Amino acid sequence: MKNISDGLRRAGQAFTATVCLSLFASSALATDYYVDSVDGADESPTGSLASPWRTLSKVNGRTFFAGDTISFKRGGAWTGSLYPKGNGTATARITWGAYGDPADPKPKIIAGAADQYAIQLWARPYTTIQDFDVTNNLNHSGTATGQDNKIGIYVGLSAAGVTATGIKILNNDIHHVRGYTAKINDNNTRTAGIYIEVRDSFAGERYKFHDLLIEGNYVHDLSAVGLYFKGPNWMTQTDKTWWSTGVVIRDNVFDHTGSDGLTLTACDAPVVENNVCLDAGGGTTNNDFGAIAGLWTCSFTRNTVFQFNEVARTRSPYVNGADGDSQAFDVDYGTEGTHTFQYNYTHDNVGGILIVMPKQFANSTDLVKTTIYRYNLSVNDGRSTNSSSQFPVWPVLGKSDVQIYNNVFYSTRPEGFRIRDNSATYFKNNIFYITTVGIYPTKTWFSNNCYWGHTANVTDPYKLVADPLFTGPLTGAGADGYLAANYDRFKLQAGSPCINKGGTIANNGGRDFWGPLPANSGNTDIGMHEVPNGVGSGPASVTIIDSAAAAVTYSSTTLWTHVNTDQDFYALTKSATDQLNQWCQVSFTGTNVSLYGRKFNNAAKLTVYVDGSPTPAAVVDCYSPTDMWRTELCRITGLSNAAHTARFVITAHNPVSTGNWVSLDYFQVASVTPPELPVVTDIDDTAGSYTGTWTTATTDPVQYGKTYHQSSTTGSSATFTFTGTGVRLLATRAGDCGKVNISIDGGAAVQKDLFMPIGFASSLDFRSTVFEINGLPNTTHTISITVDASANPQATGRRVQIDQIQALVGGVVVPTEVIVDNTDSTGVTLVGTWVASTFAPPFNGSNYLHDGNTGKGTKSIRFTPNLPTSGTYEVFAWWAASTDRATAVPFDITSVSGTTTVPVNQRLNGYQWRSLGTYTFNAGTGGSVLIRTTGTTDGYVMADAVRFVKQ
Repeated sequence: MKNISDGLRRAGQAFTATVCLSLFASSALATDYYVDSVDGADESPTGSLASPWRTLSKVNGRTFFAGDTISFKRGGAWTGSLYPKGNGTATARITWGAYGDPADPKPKIIAGAADQYAIQLWARPYTTIQDFDVTNNLNHSGTATGQDNKIGIYVGLSAAGVTATGIKILNNDIHHVRGYTAKINDNNTRTAGIYIEVRDSFAGERYKFHDLLIEGNYVHDLSAVGLYFKGPNWMTQTDKTWWSTGVVIRDNVFDHTGSDGLTLTACDAPVVENNVCLDAGGGTTNNDFGAIAGLWTCSFTRNTVFQFNEVARTRSPYVNGADGDSQAFDVDYGTEGTHTFQYNYTHDNVGGILIVMPKQFANSTDLVKTTIYRYNLSVNDGRSTNSSSQFPVWPVLGKSDVQIYNNVFYSTRPEGFRIRDNSATYFKNNIFYITTVGIYPTKTWFSNNCYWGHTANVTDPYKLVADPLFTGPLTGAGADGYLAANYDRFKLQAGSPCINKGGTIANNGGRDFWGPLPANSGNTDIGMHEVPNGVGSGPASVTIIDSAAAAVTYSSTTLWTHVNTDQDFYALTKSATDQLNQWCQVSFTGTNVSLYGRKFNNAAKLTVYVDGSPTPAAVVDCYSPTDMWRTELCRITGLSNAAHTARFVITAHNPVSTGNWVSLDYFQVASVTPPELPVVTDIDDTAGSYTGTWTTATTDPVQYGKTYHQSSTTGSSATFTFTGTGVRLLATRAGDCGKVNISIDGGAAVQKDLFMPIGFASSLDFRSTVFEINGLPNTTHTISITVDASANPQATGRRVQIDQIQALVGGVVVPTEVIVDNTDSTGVTLVGTWVASTFAPPFNGSNYLHDGNTGKGTKSIRFTPNLPTSGTYEVFAWWAASTDRATAVPFDITSVSGTTTVPVNQRLNGYQWRSLGTYTFNAGTGGSVLIRTTGTTDGYVMADAVRFVKQ
């Protein structure tokens, strides 16, 4: 087994070295003792270096005193359980450690079948356990099979009124501990590589740890939890005096643990930093792990800090094949206060990044907690098709909110990036660099985030849709090693559009991912890097005014109701009435104001008047056939940057609405005008003209209008007529969905794949925006959707389920994109023999091609898109980079201006969309990208896919 603590340790992270023997003696009465498993003798009267003792029973039978050191010879081995006795003091510790040649192996403590613990330390203040090699792999029957309650190093408390201060567990190698992985009957909570416990006792007895340090340990290849800190059953949320304090867990490596990497309970303000946690849940082949996390905190903890940690490949399959939690981090039941996760690096965790559970647990009171997730890097987290999302959060609004800001979320995974919907979760100043699919909820709060590489169907009033221009290269991002995976590559280039585009956040920690925030950096940047002296246009400052705030007045104190317990509304407050001619008025200062609230099937219309003008500024229709919370109902812009009032009067209702209700949520005010939103007209699937074989549903509550049309028959089509400058198609994405071909006004068709490997039926992506085009003349158009004969190779069917279209007028233009993959049945022309491969993921589609490094100059592949409209397009290519690739592959881009050759070094910048430049193309198939093998004798030529993005 490699020394992973050396290979993954980040620069500047110093493990505590073996303490020199000359420093062991701390007082005049202190004594140094030595134990040698080969040349020692228990008959020795002194246990000196010249005459050491031999056995564990000798040292276990003796009580030591402050300042003593007990050193075991390196290269030796002892079978049984080491049981240190004696108490140190603040100025004279008792130290248990190693002596001999530092190049020799650490002294081994090998627990026997009857031993519960390899090393057991009971309520011994100011004691150090360091530099041991510890195993406990035999079950109580004497075999190394099955599960059992065994522990590597145990630190316990069971004496009434005791505070065990100053215990240190340092630089031990703890491995092959026989434990329980299944979380049943609480067995999993009684076994670990390192187990810290405040034991259950008689009522009224209290005890705790203080200034406990666990540092530099290598905990690996266990069938148990890596480190478990367990509190007793007598603990309560109100009895915080006896929660352990001053707990620091740092510089440890947890590798291939059978269950969680670290589980933390019963602590006040613990710090977990500079740890590496790899393959939690991967230390055994048993298929019964239960729900786990990499590093997490649970009941009776508050004010935790997790920082500078790396967590990767956490996984946890249940017996039934579904995945457990499997996130990097977890803030679980019974936690309170502020839990901060900052400057961490997570990658390839099956379940995603962070799970936050509700406030209550067993005997807890009504808790209040805030979870802060800031300046972290996530690469390809959320790899399971069964996990619910990267952020499965269940906080309770007003009691346990989650603030996620200035992070980078980078993913090329085919599963995409998914966030669970929750009203108490806030995303601000983050970069979502997702090259496949992003699924954003509707109740969650988004502001000032950057979205790139995918269609971001998200309500973010100040969203930035642009390439963040990372320093790169992004090839290799996601490798093990805190620095190896991201040293400088996710910093922003000087010309990044993310500079100064973030919203201001108070108390943001004072540093970015790399170090202290520059003193003169200007306004806040988006992402985890703050650029010194960055040049940008400045942030869009946003003010939220709750519907119950003093700045909001109502026409009646009796006809309006104000509910402050509705989790679907900001700050829990819902203000509602169903009476015509009632009004609500907000006073604000800024150039624009938006009203957010609920759309539903018995809602009314609102007429808006600004600054007392008798002329309406807008008429707002709050009707929707299905419930929509936290929806922007109205936006008033173009005002002077001064004080204003806006009055919203209930005047009528949509003819199809069943009532006059309005439910108001909050107002959003800014002095910088946000991007223009399009005027949206919803058109149900029932308005389409259908040919071929279709089935329908009329009572499905998750579909717009409760209706949909569905077909798996090739050539079946639907045509809608709409008026506007653009159109969206909303449909279902799932693991059994096929492909569709979409045409505007009879023009060239664009193919869209509706496949999404999410897994659970309850997690299907309904009402997903699968196609959007805009920039059309503001006239009447048609959109035709035809079921294609093909499907993604991973799909289990070819189902196409159409829900609705949305006609658009105005708004921010969403780039039209056309992707041509090497597996497409049309638009790909090969000359010569090309080899299909899946060896180097991630790749676009189901595989990629290479030239076999043969026949140079005789092979080529042409990608020909069928572009729906004429105009300027940015051209991208995708390839699998490696050191054996060619360094100057000619890419010939044929456009209106002729043919331009771009040489590409395929050893760099792969596994992502890389720009080849911007060119003008006519609609149709006149343009192309040709990849040739001419002059590529220094390596393989790769051909995967090209992408055309309308500018």
